Amino acid sequence: MRASHANQETKRRPRERRSSMPHEDVYVRLAPSVIHGVGVFAVRDIPKGAAVFGEDDEPVIRVPAKAVRRLRPELRRLYEDFGVLCGGEYICPRSFNLLTVSWYLNHSDTPNTRCDSDLRFVTTRRIHKGEEVTADYRAYSADPLPWLRRNTRAPTEPVPWTRQQPARNGTTPGNRSGSPVRPR
Repeated sequence: MRASHANQETKRRPRERRSSMPHEDVYVRLAPSVIHGVGVFAVRDIPKGAAVFGEDDEPVIRVPAKAVRRLRPELRRLYEDFGVLCGGEYICPRSFNLLTVSWYLNHSDTPNTRCDSDLRFVTTRRIHKGEEVTADYRAYSADPLPWLRRNTRAPTEPVPWTRQQPARNGTTPGNRSGSPVRPR
């Protein structure tokens, strides 16, 4: 997810699609999190060293932090919640309507992924089915995100969707609205 200069799109290196079904390269899904609102959870075991989000090659842009500070609070919060502050600029999707699963990783002081220079997340150990996938925001973002000030905790029990079927509308139990909004 290498980003270009202010407000210019950057496309990740294209990769050849190897699978024949959309689920074959998928390791994770969104679900309610005990760490913070919505999180990313393994739908199957993920081996150590795996690229968690595989072919996530959506373009990103850089937006000057100075411009973000001038926005109304509800718009500024989009950048604070989903952007990566680096060198005085927020790296974010070209539209917040295009957020992929990777933008929903929650912070942990003891993460199970690491972030490389292209903002790709690689597992640091085997992650088990049902386990929340986490990252240490301090390793790749200069932004002291609002929820980072609060104590974070690791999940202590399996998430509900590992024991129950999703609702007919495609949402997970406990989140019938289908909304990816992070509650405060």
